[in-house]
Amino acid sequence: MKNSLLVIVISTLIIASSCGLSEGKIVNKNDEINVNNPVVAELPSVFALKDDYYLYPGQYNNILQIAEFDNPSNITTVAYYPTHQSSRIINLYVEDNLLIMTTVLNEEIGLEFVNITNILYPTYLGHYIALTSSIHEYMGLHEASRYEVQKQNDFCYLLANGEYRINNDTIRIIDCSDLENLIESARYALEFYSINDFAVKNEFLYVLSGDKQKIDIVNITDKSNPKKIKTWITNESCYGIEFYKDYMFIYSDFYIRMYYIIDPLSPVLINSYSRFTNEYDRFHDLVFWNHYFAGIASDFIFVYDINNLTSNQSISAFECLDEGYGYFLVGLYSKDLLYILRASEQEERTLFVFDVSDVTSIIKIYPEGVADKIPLPSYVYIISFLATCVIIQRIKARKSKK
Repeated sequence: MKNSLLVIVISTLIIASSCGLSEGKIVNKNDEINVNNPVVAELPSVFALKDDYYLYPGQYNNILQIAEFDNPSNITTVAYYPTHQSSRIINLYVEDNLLIMTTVLNEEIGLEFVNITNILYPTYLGHYIALTSSIHEYMGLHEASRYEVQKQNDFCYLLANGEYRINNDTIRIIDCSDLENLIESARYALEFYSINDFAVKNEFLYVLSGDKQKIDIVNITDKSNPKKIKTWITNESCYGIEFYKDYMFIYSDFYIRMYYIIDPLSPVLINSYSRFTNEYDRFHDLVFWNHYFAGIASDFIFVYDINNLTSNQSISAFECLDEGYGYFLVGLYSKDLLYILRASEQEERTLFVFDVSDVTSIIKIYPEGVADKIPLPSYVYIISFLATCVIIQRIKARKSKK
């Protein structure tokens, strides 16, 4: 009798596990992430949008691929653009009909300017090489964001060198008023630390140091002579800094801090957005539109309302539970759609598309079959155990009748 009961219990648990009822298990095998969808690139995790076109580096990163969206599940390559001197693409930036690519040639980082007035026939305009720079041959998943070029009026700002040469990072200020004759106006470097991130707002440069707790505020009214005005202490480790309208956002492991820039030298904290996730699920990027923004973490996307200063909670959220052990990296917004790249454990990149026309409900529309439902919790084991007890009681009842 005891052996029979033991067999029943074990069998019940095996059935529960095989049906996908264990904690964290995706029931539908089709819910695994599809890393072989039409948009996959080896390195790095970057892309750009222009009208209804999707721009991203090809397999070896020395050819820009331009794809057209018929719908999110049908992305067709319609044009190619080979980079100047076959340099590698590590970041992309689009402003109107101008494409600026951050590139690497023989480990030297630089910029390449491309006219995309006719997106099907991109034309080369000019390039800049940050001499005395050096970048490591392999770029990790998060490193490409450090080399995001920022443009303001007739000047571009580029982080040169890399984290493998500590205390040797410099921000290059490049005069791009004449794209056929690009001139480096000045360089700015921190005194003791590498540069983790930076942002440009009006006539000031905000530079987040490698210790992640200090931000240099630099006056760049004279582009040939940037001058540090003060060092601002954040009192917490921060990974990124961005500006949107009159607000500055810095983000750490657990919070996104929003500051109002009344005085460029004294940002005023007006909100701290929180999230519910673990310490390893740090924020990687922020995407802004209208008066909303999405905080992109490893497995989560949180949407916040900038205008609502009485709450620090997200108004909607998306959690991706897949078997690819990937994580969301960078995103862009266009026409009520949120485009986000996700890395798989094999370090391939795959495109996710979300409908955010209703900001209170994030709807994943591409790719299909990727898990976005919370799996059944472990209490199914309790249910299985209770079911086993019922079976045992019935067996005992039958035996007692005999």
